[in-house]
Amino acid sequence: MDETDRILAALGVRTQVARVAFFSEGQARDFVRAKASDTERGGVAADELNDFLTEFFRAVGPAVGNGEWASSQSFLGYAPVLDALGTFYRDQNNPLRRLSEIRKGNSNSHVWELLAELLEAILVREAEKFGQNFGGDDERKCAFGEASYSPQAQLLLLLSDTPEDIEISPPTSQYAEDSWILEELMPRMWQWFGQHPFLKRVADEPNPLLRFAGAAFRDYSVASLLAASDLAALSRVRDYWQDPRVTPSPIFSRFCMSEVVHLSAVPIDVISMVVDSHATGFQPLAVLEIEVHDEQDNASLVECTLLENGSPVRTLTSHMRHGESLYLSRGIAQTIMDAPDVGVVVGSGAQDFVIGPEVIIRCSRLSTESTEVRVRGGVDSASEVRTDILLGSTRRVSGAGPDSLRMTVPVAAFPWQAYRILPSVDEFADADLYWAGMATRRYLKWFVRRSLLEVGGLHYPAGQMETILGKNRASAEVHEFLSEREYVYREGILLRLRLPGINGATVLSNDLQDSAYRSFLIDFIKWTRVRSLSSEAR
Repeated sequence: MDETDRILAALGVRTQVARVAFFSEGQARDFVRAKASDTERGGVAADELNDFLTEFFRAVGPAVGNGEWASSQSFLGYAPVLDALGTFYRDQNNPLRRLSEIRKGNSNSHVWELLAELLEAILVREAEKFGQNFGGDDERKCAFGEASYSPQAQLLLLLSDTPEDIEISPPTSQYAEDSWILEELMPRMWQWFGQHPFLKRVADEPNPLLRFAGAAFRDYSVASLLAASDLAALSRVRDYWQDPRVTPSPIFSRFCMSEVVHLSAVPIDVISMVVDSHATGFQPLAVLEIEVHDEQDNASLVECTLLENGSPVRTLTSHMRHGESLYLSRGIAQTIMDAPDVGVVVGSGAQDFVIGPEVIIRCSRLSTESTEVRVRGGVDSASEVRTDILLGSTRRVSGAGPDSLRMTVPVAAFPWQAYRILPSVDEFADADLYWAGMATRRYLKWFVRRSLLEVGGLHYPAGQMETILGKNRASAEVHEFLSEREYVYREGILLRLRLPGINGATVLSNDLQDSAYRSFLIDFIKWTRVRSLSSEAR
């Protein structure tokens, strides 16, 4: 367009410039109404459609922006999204009932499932359109083209640094002619892909994550790629993700936690990407909980759970080798990380790392590799880090003051001195109770796993528990406390566990609001502190 304008201006031809923008909310409503009315039923009820769109924009707006139209216009005002929304409305028997699901329960996971459906519908529609363009009046050729340009093929092209070099494997078809495959398919596909609705036009950009028209399209594509378990592609995407020009959004973590994407076991790098993404969201009732369990002799199990209003939405699992650290890139927020025997490296490959608000970390070693760490303060409580060793190359800690971050660590060198605190002897803060509860839960889980397989209450082989305690795979302090209080006792070759008026589910959820559970944890903390003072006296 610029070149055309220059040539015409040199020839003395007057020109005008037209700007193509996203739709306003009113225009978006008109677009969807026109699309939804394109049906044999002859139209839609205006009031019902307006109610549907109002509910949809109210639910989805905060997911892709801050709730204001201007912040979500690049998604909600984007024609392909509205086209898919109109088709969705038209094809649903009761679209308002479907939207009402979003308002149910403690989770807004239905929002993300709906968004994923809309984005998948765009990919399906693109495949259909390519098939029609490729085949013309030949129905067999249309079907072959549509199957070739499948959503999976589109994702492969979208996330490739050199999509022009990608060879899409054509589907097996008894009707396919050699000329379709050898001469027509890839040239036509590449030409069609150049106008993909997920893309903005960025010439010569080698990082595919910077070519997308919006974060929702990018994050859905990456999450869908992860579901395909293509480890080679994941390795490339991880490197692209580290590009400082790539700005994470909360959308990626929520797609990963969506039932539609079907993620469960993922590589450890994905957990780090989810933490990055979640840190940009700041939804006060959405919390990540990351636990690292010493599962086998050569590996640890990592469980990353999204909680909304205290209720689990979905858990992603991964494995780490013993001695391996958990790497975080850009930031962590609204996250509880319980990794007492694992090293955590923050700011890897980044100039700065942001911690907070509402972060609790327990690890054996914290290494800060970014030049600067920025502390983001919360409203009511401070972030807390408990570690045995603090090291790294950070030269500056900025942002909120010491009241927003508390470091419980034996030695805190520059620039961390102002954030170091000594553990309180007489007070019982929620953080103290939390860590006591996590240690209790890790111990209880061994009994729960065993008792799920065998009847007879909570029990575990005594000899195996000795091995587990010896390898520090469960807290020896918890075991000794429970034994001394006779909550754990030996019966033949078994250890039996009975909780003192506490429901096992309370311990597994670490519910500090339960008064009996709090009393139990306070008793345990007092016992550990008295025991510690006695050891120092000796």
